[in-house]
Amino acid sequence: MPRPRASRDARCGARALIVCLGGASLLACGGEPQRTTVQRPRATTTRPAATASRGVATRTEETAHDRTSIDDEDIGAALRRRLARDDALPPNAVAVAIDRGVATLSGTVPHLPAARRARAIAASTRGVVDVVSRIEVRGAARGDETLEDEVRRAIQLDPAMADRAIEIEVHDSVVTLRSVVGTLTEARLAEEIAGSVRGVRAVQNDLQLEPMGDPTDEQIRAAVLARIERDVRIDPAGIDVMVDDGTVALSGVVGSVAERDVAHELAEVSGARVIDPHALEVQWWTRDTLRRDATPLDDGRITSAVRDTITNDPRVRAPNLAIGVTSGLATLRGIVPSAYARASATEDALNVVGVRRVGDQLQVQTDAVENGELQQRVAERLAASAWTSESEIDVEAREGRVTLRGTVPSRFLERAARDVATRIVGVREVADEIALEEDVEPLEDWELAAEVQSGLEWNPFLDRMNVQVTASEGVATLRGEVDDVRAFREAEREAEAAGALEVVNELSIRAVESVAPRTPAPVRIE
Repeated sequence: MPRPRASRDARCGARALIVCLGGASLLACGGEPQRTTVQRPRATTTRPAATASRGVATRTEETAHDRTSIDDEDIGAALRRRLARDDALPPNAVAVAIDRGVATLSGTVPHLPAARRARAIAASTRGVVDVVSRIEVRGAARGDETLEDEVRRAIQLDPAMADRAIEIEVHDSVVTLRSVVGTLTEARLAEEIAGSVRGVRAVQNDLQLEPMGDPTDEQIRAAVLARIERDVRIDPAGIDVMVDDGTVALSGVVGSVAERDVAHELAEVSGARVIDPHALEVQWWTRDTLRRDATPLDDGRITSAVRDTITNDPRVRAPNLAIGVTSGLATLRGIVPSAYARASATEDALNVVGVRRVGDQLQVQTDAVENGELQQRVAERLAASAWTSESEIDVEAREGRVTLRGTVPSRFLERAARDVATRIVGVREVADEIALEEDVEPLEDWELAAEVQSGLEWNPFLDRMNVQVTASEGVATLRGEVDDVRAFREAEREAEAAGALEVVNELSIRAVESVAPRTPAPVRIE
């Protein structure tokens, strides 16, 4: 759907706008400092003003490090803006109420992934300490038998779950999953796949766990700590882990609800039966102190962390990859069983502390699927997927290489189509030739830069920013410094979410993060 346009009352007519961010200012775009009552840096700001000689408008902010508070009204306004600008959600579909930092979402969306996306946006908004979702899913009615067939087919075609015999039952558009899986991660993947089907209102996950081996509570705890410590998406300093009879209890402090969600996923190690994150408190203002040491990790430790992360990912299933790390560049070589495994391995490596870039030299070897059959599989999944069911996308398959062509109204839907095609058994490679619809009008340069600036300010993973944003003809260029790889990627994601047709990311990373290993020593559960 076309992106809602921002107000143009302050349009300045410049072709490009540069926004300089120093620190984490939380001011409304182009406005004066707002009223305050949960902690934020104070800042001063000037409105965009055109420079006639260069056709460039600049906006600078200098942020002090003293702390005041963000009141619920500010958080609510920022979250509503983030939801409204998201090109995957229907306009004005989700209502927001904030009470002492707790965001309650209500409203109606056409499918379950949209409800999940709205929650994810709230979870990644600075100042939000918890999210309560009361969003209702009301899409076009579809028969339970049809949904059962499509959910079963989606699971059968997913490379990570194809060999799992999962029982599926659908009643009143609610899917119930029953079977045996090895880890909580596999149970979550199955639930995610079922929920992606158009028409599914909810998923009841009744999958039972039968882990391989019989790890002790201490081994489980060691494995969870090791995963938390080596993952760039989370600060481990404030987190503690206790395990009792397979129940993993997480406690301490994290900087955002999104970070707490990551901690929950990282705790899904072999042997873990229940994850309890309720004692993990969100205190976003503590992120400045919960930081890894800047001491560089040696390449051997990073290599070991990358290998363990990939080996224990059920999406990859390629335990014998050759992995090497040199000065932050992780090179992956070997054979993987699917395009999805290849993408997942690359993602895993990027999430490891100390990795800045990934050299993907992986080769996909999968059972050959006849061209017509593979084309039908991809077209079938695109038609059944909640995000892509209304898009007109042509599919061509040749020797495992799938080419997607057509037009969509947003970059998000383009990525969604590519992701659907990647997660299909038999696909070796996806060539994305999807274009944006011609009537999708880009934001003006000053609007785009302002939207990017607002997104960066309210992202909880971007604390000590020194980022310059230049917008020109729909292209957003990011320059400056960020703390780590997570911030590098989050800044790029915010620019895309703000409406950039293209993002040029020229940010540099200050230092390779490090963290001293805890006791007990990391243990990998086979």
